[in-house]
Amino acid sequence: MRSNTEVDNERAEDKIPALEEDEFADGQLRRKMQGTLLPRLPLTPGKTLLSLYIEKIGLKDAGLIDPYLTISVRDYLGVAMTAIQDTPVASLIKDNFIIFNVAVEVQKCIEYLPSGVAVFFELKHFKPKKHKKSLKCYGFLERDEIKPGAAVLELYQKPIDYRRRKLKLLTVKALYLHLHLTLHTM
Repeated sequence: MRSNTEVDNERAEDKIPALEEDEFADGQLRRKMQGTLLPRLPLTPGKTLLSLYIEKIGLKDAGLIDPYLTISVRDYLGVAMTAIQDTPVASLIKDNFIIFNVAVEVQKCIEYLPSGVAVFFELKHFKPKKHKKSLKCYGFLERDEIKPGAAVLELYQKPIDYRRRKLKLLTVKALYLHLHLTLHTM
């Protein structure tokens, strides 16, 4: 005769889905598929929030494995001013474009961002031979460029320079990061 504990354990095991080969128990696959995007902050009277709709990024070699973007808001010294967010893995790779179609909510009111601040977009991907994630390129949107509507950002080579002093374009071709900015006020 089985004890109540054994029966309870069997029931619990039935409810827990089996892990697939590539899935980790710590939720790494879930983070990869859903990203670490945060919801929009509540609106405050007289304050403005920024939503970034990331459409696509153009690369001459767009065939990357599990590409995603890391978004951070940094001051002129490179210090993160808000929570760093990762997008889900890109939804589609077509020709020279990696398609994201994802909205990111900046976690601080525009009025609280000092001059010299920039929103950074780091394109990262997985390198199977080295078993690690790697930075491919990055772009940034400076505070004075934050206006509602479409925005197109240049892409720069790694290593990333949060202070924006030594910038080197990724390519001379017309391939950019395509965004749409929305400002929310109350």
